Amino acid sequence: MSSQKLSGLEMWNELVELAHQAKEWPTQELATILGVEISDLKEYLSDIGRSDASIEFFHDDGHDWVRFDPEQLHFILPLNYQEWKALKGIFTTVEDPQLSGLKEKLTGARVGESHRTSFAAVDEIHLLSVDNEVMSIIQQSIKEQTSISLQMNHNKSLELFANRLIHLEGQMCLIAEDVVDHCLTAISLSDISEIREGSKRGNAQASSYEIEEFVMAIRSMGDQETRLILKIHEPDTVNLFPDYHFLGKPCMVKNPNGDLIWAAYVEPCAHLYEWLIGLGRRVEILDPVSFKQDYLDYCEEKLRNIA
Repeated sequence: MSSQKLSGLEMWNELVELAHQAKEWPTQELATILGVEISDLKEYLSDIGRSDASIEFFHDDGHDWVRFDPEQLHFILPLNYQEWKALKGIFTTVEDPQLSGLKEKLTGARVGESHRTSFAAVDEIHLLSVDNEVMSIIQQSIKEQTSISLQMNHNKSLELFANRLIHLEGQMCLIAEDVVDHCLTAISLSDISEIREGSKRGNAQASSYEIEEFVMAIRSMGDQETRLILKIHEPDTVNLFPDYHFLGKPCMVKNPNGDLIWAAYVEPCAHLYEWLIGLGRRVEILDPVSFKQDYLDYCEEKLRNIA
């Protein structure tokens, strides 16, 4: 897909709002309202439409249409774990009857437990045995919006504003912004020989959109990215966002049975497989078949090593 707007959750939430305004839309009109190419919109919707009853395509009077079941479409908040905990804590004391449904959703879900489980899985993966101190300093700098000073293996020194830690091209990487020219860069943690707190604070300029576009540009030059489509049972009990992963063009919607159809561009790696293992029987891999086979091969190898 070429449309930049499809890189995040903004369009999905817009789509949910439009579905509540009218259940049926001409595909061309819907694409115009959303500001995307009709081919991109069809591809975006087909990820869900082919495996979920809440979105249907039909042809009428010479035009392509799409029909929504608004009761099965839900807004998505891209919250990290700390933001979820904070929101959950706020709603614990809310007594407004009009917010009782939202309070039940927030305070009843066992998100914290699943999050800790996924972090425990990280510790078991040898491919991710990076220096915990390095990751801790980076995460702290992101939280406090301060710079970090890096000494690289080739003796180059850098001072950067850290943006996020993600799996990229088979490695755990730091996405960061130079404190001087504000250019974005991707650095493998294995290339860092020394890290310490920097002297600058709160002057990063790159937006979340620019960071997403930067990551997507790097991925587009490789061949490791794939569009993963899952069906997740009991989605309120699990962590839907695997840690240290960039989800390209995410799309999530519940079907009439309460299952979540989860779709995103991902980079297959051991950590992603471990996240799926942690979901257990609550997850089904719908597509692609090649990913499912690679995942099964990983599980078989893991069992052989345990035995």
